[in-house]
Amino acid sequence: MKHFIGKKVLVTTAEWFYAPDGKSYRAVHGTLRGLHRSEEVLGGTAGRGHAEWLLEIGDMVIPGCQVKYIIQC
Repeated sequence: MKHFIGKKVLVTTAEWFYAPDGKSYRAVHGTLRGLHRSEEVLGGTAGRGHAEWLLEIGDMVIPGCQVKYIIQC
């Protein structure tokens, strides 16, 4: 997945989420800015059953457990 960093991608998610514009979506399109461990972003370890990594795309951060598909555009 690291080979997508810096490229435009479409990420589909397992569940609906609210974006910064206040609307709900099941996908995000934008430049993949980074792939981060949860300790780096949250300051602690994720609980059991939660993702240990986060995906930064555009101005969104998506937990890895919600990522279904990543397609380069």
